[in-house]
Amino acid sequence: MSTAAKAINPRVRCFPVEPDTADDTRQSFLKGERVSIPPPPTIADGLRVQSPGALTFPILQKTAEDVLTVSDDEIIETIKYLLFRMKLLVEPSGAAAAAAVLANKLPSGTKRVGVILSGGNIDVELLSQLLAVNDK
Repeated sequence: MSTAAKAINPRVRCFPVEPDTADDTRQSFLKGERVSIPPPPTIADGLRVQSPGALTFPILQKTAEDVLTVSDDEIIETIKYLLFRMKLLVEPSGAAAAAAVLANKLPSGTKRVGVILSGGNIDVELLSQLLAVNDK
């Protein structure tokens, strides 16, 4: 997505997002090379990887300004927001980017934001557990 966005407008700022407990990409981005982490615990099972992809990481290095992280609690609150306010069911991995926006993780001064929401693949029992969690 960052490649497409940059092709349309090279000034677009791109910020990949991942769970703070599964920050293999952030660690790799900061180090400048792919690193591996132990199997990460996170609700976002689609982002539960141990190392960024060999093909995609060099692209990310060229197109991303920074890699942002969000907590599982921020992802859960975003899933609820998307479901109840926007009537969209988005799986935890697909809600991570929106969680970064709703949790004010973007650099200050960011004025316009585009977020990709993806996937509705969420276990019914997990969804009911998430919905049962009281707001803090």
